[in-house]
Amino acid sequence: MKAEPQSPLPGATLAVAMLCLLYAFSGIDRLILSLLVVPIQSELQVSDTGIGVLFGLSFAVLYSLAGLPIARIADHGNRVRLVTIGVVFWSASTLLSGFAPN
Repeated sequence: MKAEPQSPLPGATLAVAMLCLLYAFSGIDRLILSLLVVPIQSELQVSDTGIGVLFGLSFAVLYSLAGLPIARIADHGNRVRLVTIGVVFWSASTLLSGFAPN
């Protein structure tokens, strides 16, 4: 007996499109930061080691420490609220970083 294919839920396609768009913006943010390494390095007088720690180690530690609690919340909590809070936090952080004087 072959199962009939099911049609997607009414908002599923829109939700996937929005999440893909958010992921693309996240990638663009990281790309812009990596393109600006030399100006950032010269402006802040940071060594290659300091830039490496900033771009590599700090992200790895943050993702490692935040990943487990966020995964638990995603499994047991409201995923829509979790994504919304994440996007708002990311957007606010990006906005506030634009006002950093140095």
